[in-house]
Amino acid sequence: MKEGTVFSKDIVNTGRQKELDWAKACAIIAMVTVHVYEKTSVIDTETIYPTGAFRNIIEFVAGPLAAPLFMFAMGIGMVYAKHHSAHDDFKRGLGLLKNGYLLNFFRAALPLFLGSLVGASLVIPPIAGLLYIDILEFAGFAFLTIALMKKLDMNAWQMLAAALVLQVAGYYLSNLYFEPEWLRYLLSPFLLTHKYTSFPMFLWLYYPVLGIVFGELLQHVKDKKKFYGRLVMIGVAGLAISLGIMYAAHIDVRTMYEVAEKIYYRQSLLHYLFTTSVIFIALGLYYVLSAKVKWHPLTAAVQYMSAHLNVIYIVQWLVICYFISFCTVLGLPAVPVACIIPTAAVVLLVSVGITELYLRWKKKKQKPAVQK
Repeated sequence: MKEGTVFSKDIVNTGRQKELDWAKACAIIAMVTVHVYEKTSVIDTETIYPTGAFRNIIEFVAGPLAAPLFMFAMGIGMVYAKHHSAHDDFKRGLGLLKNGYLLNFFRAALPLFLGSLVGASLVIPPIAGLLYIDILEFAGFAFLTIALMKKLDMNAWQMLAAALVLQVAGYYLSNLYFEPEWLRYLLSPFLLTHKYTSFPMFLWLYYPVLGIVFGELLQHVKDKKKFYGRLVMIGVAGLAISLGIMYAAHIDVRTMYEVAEKIYYRQSLLHYLFTTSVIFIALGLYYVLSAKVKWHPLTAAVQYMSAHLNVIYIVQWLVICYFISFCTVLGLPAVPVACIIPTAAVVLLVSVGITELYLRWKKKKQKPAVQK
């Protein structure tokens, strides 16, 4: 890399990047909010497109700035990790898969199985709850794939090219109907072959790989103010182009983020352009927040949520799913629209509290081994 006003030919950015703390903290807040909105509220998000400001704002923020940003930050984390060899990524991938399927068991498969024993009407079969491909399963398979790419000595740009090829293949293969059902389950981690798949790897690998490319650039940035200023300009230009394409092709902009009929999960190249542009603009905002906000309780909370993002993510799903089970058993109504945001705030606070208790228990459990 050539020396310039923005970039250094040497690595100058190491350690924690505060703007990425803001990005990850805001991503988990968005994810908790949209999960409460989707799973506990009176709103039918499965079949009815968002109308009105409230639904569009929630689904927009929880579209580009939740899962894709989470994956993008994951890619940056791969670059900044102290141990980031192919072997390290392979081990992390296995760990994420373990956590993802354990989460599926406790949040879905077990409650569904117990419900079937008492004759409850099940929304999905227990096996679907166990094998659901959510973001942790995606992350696990993504780490394994990137480990393979590193083993093949692919650089970040070659990985990005491969991810785009996989997207094209995955987009068209997902149009096919596979029989029997066990084959759809087998392919669901990679293709959108099953309604119990949210993040098939072929369609979503682009985001963590883009994060790797971004992370390698960020390490060489010596003037962040100029860098993020230019990044916002690129984002605005990309957003204008994507909106222009949608206007010319008569594509509803809501298909870039809405969750009805799983259109959002079927990521296209146009989704990539739109979402990447929004992420770039948001990163400029997060940089400004990281530079201007000095109130310690808030910055400490942001850093905490960023550092423990995966644990908070797991806990919030358990809180939400057992809250749903509790309400179902007691015959309580769904959360009204006016209570979605307050309920999400409570779920987030409870999840952070449980996370802190878990971390303290884990630290206490490890102390004797450390003292030896």
